[in-house]
Amino acid sequence: MSDLNELKKEADDLGIQYHKTIGANKLQEKIEEHYAAQETGQDSIQEAVKQKEAEEAAKAKDKPAAPKTD
Repeated sequence: MSDLNELKKEADDLGIQYHKTIGANKLQEKIEEHYAAQETGQDSIQEAVKQKEAEEAAKAKDKPAAPKTD
């Protein structure tokens, strides 16, 4: 498996935007989605990524928040 720095370089080269604290698995998914979008001839690669992010945001809202430990 590629390390995170290599994945970030690849994402940068492809023009994929990502949060600075993204993990390797998540970034690998974004890169794979980018290539899949190119193969299927989608007009907007970012549209596929945005849809995936929206789905994940909706899932995150459904999860109960972790209790705070002060």
